[in-house]
Amino acid sequence: MMELAVAEARKTSGDEANPLVGAVAVRDNKLVGTAYRSQVKGGEHAEYTLLERVLKGQDLAGGTIYTTLEPCTKRNKPKSSCVEWLIARRVARVVVGMWDPNPFISGRGCRLLREAGITVDVFPPDLMSLLEDLNRNFIRTIKDDAINQGVQEIANLAFQSGATSQRAREAVAAALKDYADELRLGQISIPEKEAGYFKRLLDCIERTSEKESLKAYIRLTAFDPAELHVKSSLQGFYERLASAVENGKIELEYVFLLRREELSEIERSFIDGYKKVARRISILHPKHPWVSPEFLRPSIVLLERQRIAFTHDRGDDTTLLQATEWLLPQDYDRLSVQFTKLQLASTPYYAQTSPSK
Repeated sequence: MMELAVAEARKTSGDEANPLVGAVAVRDNKLVGTAYRSQVKGGEHAEYTLLERVLKGQDLAGGTIYTTLEPCTKRNKPKSSCVEWLIARRVARVVVGMWDPNPFISGRGCRLLREAGITVDVFPPDLMSLLEDLNRNFIRTIKDDAINQGVQEIANLAFQSGATSQRAREAVAAALKDYADELRLGQISIPEKEAGYFKRLLDCIERTSEKESLKAYIRLTAFDPAELHVKSSLQGFYERLASAVENGKIELEYVFLLRREELSEIERSFIDGYKKVARRISILHPKHPWVSPEFLRPSIVLLERQRIAFTHDRGDDTTLLQATEWLLPQDYDRLSVQFTKLQLASTPYYAQTSPSK
């Protein structure tokens, strides 16, 4: 069965940055299924393909899974990790071909399986060496990954500063793995909710020596109308923003999504407050035929000269849930296109009649 899993791994196609992985399922001493990475869809892990594509709905309780690579411990939402899938399908035993070369995963997948009561065994040394050779490019990619190296340096500093217990080390590793995963996806979650997000945005505006152009799409649907004028956490931000406009550091352009078709008096008063700083203001009705509902979320802020893009979202209580800075050029382009489409679907509300100072 181990050799069969290796044979499945050899079927994997794709770039060298990803591993060759095969998986085999056995129950009651009978082979019940095989799979390999990207067998059905590019990027899908072998264990997920086996459990949810090949054997979906079949009873695997008490069975054994042979997988050539240590199961992953985390996937970006809404996906579940392979460890979670194995636990959910109530398998009794998992046999692993090689450890994940990523130091923030290596050993953790097996430990989580054991903690769930699943027996973990490993392939014999000869097959493990064979798998490591098959995946030498993947292993080299991990070792040469600048982000991975940087995160490891941060981990070393954390350990040297007192994180010496096993529990502390695992906490640091888990937190840094999340951060490294975000970096690889080209995004950074900005901490400290409102304060952290607005500070980061202002820092980007104020650090440049050339005049910046800010374009913002703001979902007024995320606010309680009664709170639009009393969101005290925004006051300092708008004061610094107004100062940047006054000093010729930036010009502003806004698109506001209304809560309903008609502009309420509270919304009108709130939007009118932006006339002091904005070069142009547009309003977007929530049921515009050009725009699908999923296209309206989240809010977007673009700094055009620096090609910096932010998105942010709010909960039902108007609290900032998530603020993200996007790092890759293609993400800036994607959000810029989205803003342009929203702007084209909006109705002009205000345009500055005289040039800003």
